[in-house]
Amino acid sequence: MSNLERDSLVSKIEQLERQQQVLAKYINTTKHQLDRLSSQFNNRPELEQLAALKVTLAQLHQQLDNSLAPSLVPVEVVDGSKQESQQQSTQVQLSQYQLVFDRAGSRAVLLEALEQAQERLIIVCPWLNRNSIDADLIQRFRDCLDRSCRIEIGWGHLSDRSRIGIGWRYNALPDLRQMEQDYPGLFRLKLLGTHEKFLVCDSAFAMLGSHNLLTSSASNAEREVGICTTDIHIIQGLINRFDGAKVYSAQAMDESITASLVALADVEAPLDAQDIGKQPDTILVNPDGRETDRDTDDSDEDSQETLVNTEEFLRRYNNKERDFAGINLSGANLNCADLNRAKLNKANLKGANLSKANLTNAELAAANLDNANISQSNLYQTNLSRAKLRRTNLSGAKLHNGTNLSGANLSGANLSRASLSSYTNLSGANLTATNLSGADLRAARLMNMDLSHANLSHANLLGANLEGANLQNVKLQEALYNTNTVFPDGFDPIKAGAYLITHNVSLPNKNLAGSNLMSAELSGANLSRANLVGTNLNGAALIQANLNGANLSQSNLDYTNLSAADLRGVNLMHTSLKGTNLAAADLSGSDLRKAVFSEKTRLSGTNLSGVNLAGQDLQKLNMSGVNLTGANLCGTWLCFSNFSGANLTSADLRGADLGGTNLEEANLKGANLTGAALDGAKLSGAIMPDGTVHD
Repeated sequence: MSNLERDSLVSKIEQLERQQQVLAKYINTTKHQLDRLSSQFNNRPELEQLAALKVTLAQLHQQLDNSLAPSLVPVEVVDGSKQESQQQSTQVQLSQYQLVFDRAGSRAVLLEALEQAQERLIIVCPWLNRNSIDADLIQRFRDCLDRSCRIEIGWGHLSDRSRIGIGWRYNALPDLRQMEQDYPGLFRLKLLGTHEKFLVCDSAFAMLGSHNLLTSSASNAEREVGICTTDIHIIQGLINRFDGAKVYSAQAMDESITASLVALADVEAPLDAQDIGKQPDTILVNPDGRETDRDTDDSDEDSQETLVNTEEFLRRYNNKERDFAGINLSGANLNCADLNRAKLNKANLKGANLSKANLTNAELAAANLDNANISQSNLYQTNLSRAKLRRTNLSGAKLHNGTNLSGANLSGANLSRASLSSYTNLSGANLTATNLSGADLRAARLMNMDLSHANLSHANLLGANLEGANLQNVKLQEALYNTNTVFPDGFDPIKAGAYLITHNVSLPNKNLAGSNLMSAELSGANLSRANLVGTNLNGAALIQANLNGANLSQSNLDYTNLSAADLRGVNLMHTSLKGTNLAAADLSGSDLRKAVFSEKTRLSGTNLSGVNLAGQDLQKLNMSGVNLTGANLCGTWLCFSNFSGANLTSADLRGADLGGTNLEEANLKGANLTGAALDGAKLSGAIMPDGTVHD
């Protein structure tokens, strides 16, 4: 190492030592500052005050415990038949009470009871569903039974009547019946006809609450509340209530019905699994032989069944389950769901979103769909008989082809633009104040229907039968009808603002946009300057009709007969003209941009002078004798079309493809053929742009 390098290294070492000394001094100063701040913080007066408050709080807590320890506890035992109140006057130790919140909380208490029970566990819940009674709970039942601990379950909702033990509510019943066979004398099912939810673990504790703890899983976020107590008086009261309850059985009920409804006071046999599903007419009856009233919570307006999570419901459906009768899906979001063949009879779907859903062949008889959104849904062959559809959004729904709406309440529903037909069963339906504006009611059977205050403006009533219908205050402005439409005696549809669709009718300047006039007879009709945007005129007859200045853009004119019709200045942009008969029609000055033609479109003798067909595909069309004077055919594909004898004077054919086109004896005088392709074109006898005749 050279002297210069050594001196440089020594200098760097000295510099580092000086920096280390400065850093050590800074660290020492900082430590002293931290010690001082820590001392100030630990000696704050607030800490002394907090310590004093803790001592005071502990003293108050002790005083409260001392004052409550020995007390006279009033216990009120409420019996469903006696409703007696007793006052205990002996000194007892104060019982413990604890609130239980939500489904996870009550599930935890149930599992604790199965773990601790030594002699007897009573569980009462109206429904028995696999969402709660899963493989884990079944195993816990068996573990408890293996300790020779009795388990008794009270079940069965009174309002289910003929469906007791049937359907999704009771789909865990076969598993429990198997356990009853495996543990005779230890496991017992009691059919009570109950809406109670409670459990009793020995004489140790009991829980009462709102949660159907044997029906729904603990993962559902539905709010629930209950109370768990060691109060021996409450525990014994629940045991007495369970032991003293009368038990129903399907067999005994059937015998009682056929034998003048004999009382069932002492029947103890539970519903046998073999009977489930075999007696659809079985109903619950009171011991005095009378059929029971429905549970007040199970009203006709809103089902009070446990609300089922949407994801849970779809999971079950995707697992091939189809019977969801009576399920509560109120407010569920089922947008675009595929529910083909789902059985949702008497289901609560109030306020649910079923827009664009596939409900083909679904069963929704007597279901509650009030305020639901079923817009643009597929309801082919769907059974909605007696369904509640008040204020329901059914706009754009496909309701034809066998949809059953018999007896349905559609009061105030939105059926605008809905597709209905003669195959839709509307017998006995309530259509008061219903919005049917723009609805397709062709050939619909609306005899004797109550349509008072309904909105039928722009509706299609071609061939519909409204004989005897109540049309008080009905809106019929711009609705369509024809000579086959039947109205009530004395009703004047024209005075009500409806449009008669027939030959030679005069409807100039009228708004018929979006109408379905498929196969309509309108020959000779005056529809000049009418708004026909998006109209379906497929197969309609408009021979010699006056459509001068009308707007037919985006319409369907496939196979429409417009021969000799006046179509001057008509807007035909994006219009379908496949197979349309335009022979001898006058389309001069019309806008045909992006109109769709086919080889079957008939244009012979048509006047297309001044039309705009720029960039169109007009290949292989028969346009012999067509007048295209001054037409814009710039960039148009015309190859292999027949223009023999056509008048193309002053037409703009720049860049057009005329390869293989028949232009024999056509008049091309003054036409602009700059850049046009004429490979293989037949030009014999044609008058060329310069006025010469081609050989």
